Amino acid sequence: MKKIFAVLFAVFALGISANAQMVGATNNQALRTNNTVSRDRTGWSYGLSAVGSIGFKGDDWDSYKNSVGIWAEGGYNITPQFYAGVALGLQVRNQKEAYWDGYSYVPYYYKYKAPRLLFGARYYFSPQPNTIFVDGRFGVQINDPFDEYGRTELGIGFAFGNGFEVAAGLENEMWDALDDFEDAVKTKGLYVRIGYRFK
Repeated sequence: MKKIFAVLFAVFALGISANAQMVGATNNQALRTNNTVSRDRTGWSYGLSAVGSIGFKGDDWDSYKNSVGIWAEGGYNITPQFYAGVALGLQVRNQKEAYWDGYSYVPYYYKYKAPRLLFGARYYFSPQPNTIFVDGRFGVQINDPFDEYGRTELGIGFAFGNGFEVAAGLENEMWDALDDFEDAVKTKGLYVRIGYRFK
């Protein structure tokens, strides 16, 4: 897990450095609003994010304590206020299971790693560089078994002028992606997502 976060940090640092150089080179041509450099929020967009969550504890076996994930995201700003795209990442979940000890089922937690592909949409409340947004993402696990676990997120966040963004909301880290779609809207936890958008 430490290696994953070390790689993520290195990618963030390199991306932020490259983006800072690009912003510095184009500052004279940029539109300035309230002493912040405005970005033209149209066209293609890509970024990275990290997610941490706390699961609601339950007696059923499809519950989890917490999860963490890293994501690469890409999509298109159809207008300065509407974005649609995809995210590819790895989510690691502390999942509840049980074993039979000869007398009863004994619960325990173990770490379950799941690569995911999510589809999502976002609405920015303003075309300005600093603005509140709402977004939703849902998708499937892309390894075997494909249909076992999907992920959904519904949250609200804030975008800071030159690429930083933070969001929080409700999630479901465990739903049957093919058989029981109604579980996609059942909340199983709370998440916080921190990201950086390079474009």
